Amino acid sequence: MGDMVVHIIFYILAPVFILIGLGALLDRLLNLDAKTLVQLNFYVFVPALVAVKIIDSPVSLAEFGGVAIAALLSLLLCGAVAWLIAGRGKLRPQRPLLVSTAMFTNAGNVGIPVAALAFPDFGAAYMGAILMVQNFACFSIGMILLADMKPKSALDFIKVLLPVPVTWAIVLALIIRSTNLHVPEPLFTPLSYLGDGLIPVALLTLGVQLRRSLGGSGDFIFLTVGMLLRLLLGPLIVFAVAILLPLPEEGRQVLILSGVLPVAVNVYILAARYESNASLASQLVFWSTVLSPIGFVAVLLFLSTG
Repeated sequence: MGDMVVHIIFYILAPVFILIGLGALLDRLLNLDAKTLVQLNFYVFVPALVAVKIIDSPVSLAEFGGVAIAALLSLLLCGAVAWLIAGRGKLRPQRPLLVSTAMFTNAGNVGIPVAALAFPDFGAAYMGAILMVQNFACFSIGMILLADMKPKSALDFIKVLLPVPVTWAIVLALIIRSTNLHVPEPLFTPLSYLGDGLIPVALLTLGVQLRRSLGGSGDFIFLTVGMLLRLLLGPLIVFAVAILLPLPEEGRQVLILSGVLPVAVNVYILAARYESNASLASQLVFWSTVLSPIGFVAVLLFLSTG
């Protein structure tokens, strides 16, 4: 067991957090353009890697869809329980942010790199299904919560979801897989190169974002409850769903791993955009990311010995 813990820390988690630290250092020295880095991840690297992993993956479409449904169910259950908890007493004013903290995880910047390192053959493809669900939910339910929106029609949701690039990447990749289309090598090779760029660029970007969140301050009670919702309630609900639903073993493993992911950076972005206590949101993102290695080690150790 000791050797397994060392392997998880040094060969899976250490590369991730070294790159995050390097991103913070480079931002301090060079004052990097965070907006450009975020746009490159959002519009280029994440869609490319997810598309490549789906097209060139042994994961079947039925297995991919099953994990997506399980991820959606987990997300909704987390939100429902968090809504009840955060509606009590002094927590109520921050209910929208606390519910968002429980529901939305960093499946892109952290989830895909960690899954790809932990499960090279199938991790990124299954995490891509989870990322798709997270994007849909965050830019629909999350916006409703943090912007205090009340969409008037289905068209309002469509307008929000259409610009999400990874959604189109997943749809196109699934069409290619389902129709057995062959992607010409001159197109697939550069797509693969772009996908390979995700892990370093995404983690450098996260380091920049986390460094800039250090200036925020959040109420200790709200921060503590937010950490418990994301790092304790979230994993328990995801684990229960993963065990109860009939999922392929590989998909089950990635889904369980996704339960311990930190709070999504998108929660901070939406909180800042709609003035919903961005300072507290930044602290929730920062501390959940700092504490996430504990969950990663525990889950990966469990999966390797279970």
